[in-house]
Amino acid sequence: MDDDALRDKARELIRTGRLPDRSPKSVWGGTSRGEAPCMLCGQPLRREDVFLEIELRRPDGSTYPQLHVRCFSAFEQALHDPGGTPTHPATPI
Repeated sequence: MDDDALRDKARELIRTGRLPDRSPKSVWGGTSRGEAPCMLCGQPLRREDVFLEIELRRPDGSTYPQLHVRCFSAFEQALHDPGGTPTHPATPI
């Protein structure tokens, strides 16, 4: 997935509440255990991957979505540019 597509996906997850609409208060990092997919791109977090885990508070409790470092960067960029520029604009007729 290219960077524009990652930012678009991040905006979608922010709009639907699956990712927070502000920078998280806490971010942890580490190497993956190979157990979960990335919350943003959906690709596996392989054992050799470094990932970031963000604290996400919800009314029903806390969850800690895990993201590839690149995907976390796309998430942060989407937060700072929530409207974004369409990456696939309509072609004029």
